[in-house]
Amino acid sequence: MDHTQTQHGSQPDSNQAHASRPKASVDIEKQCGVPLPSGAQCARSLTCTRHGFAAKRAVPGRSAPFDQLLAEYRRAS
Repeated sequence: MDHTQTQHGSQPDSNQAHASRPKASVDIEKQCGVPLPSGAQCARSLTCTRHGFAAKRAVPGRSAPFDQLLAEYRRAS
């Protein structure tokens, strides 16, 4: 076995892969945007199932109401 690879292959541990990723800004027009315990915002799509509609509607700074943005997002998909 190559000494540069781990027993499970050359893929880094999933925690390491996420830790080294630079933080991208969240586009609250197309992404969930609900604040996370870590202080960041949820970067999943507007259809995120981890956060409820009330939490997504409460995200400040959206250009239009959440329901309108969600309808436009679904039409574009």
